[in-house]
Amino acid sequence: MATSSIFTDFTIKDKETAERFVDALVESFEEPETTFSMPRAKQLRSAEEIQNLIKKRKLNNGTI
Repeated sequence: MATSSIFTDFTIKDKETAERFVDALVESFEEPETTFSMPRAKQLRSAEEIQNLIKKRKLNNGTI
């Protein structure tokens, strides 16, 4: 959104304009839908999980 549109003054003259303005405010506060093109990485929580990952990489690639 251009900065100029943020600072534009406007006047609400009728009920329809007020309703559209309120609807836009409500929509702007809703959570956006997030879609991931790749699966999210699993968070490793223990030393054992990290060691297993390193071992797996060494076996597959020959290096870390």
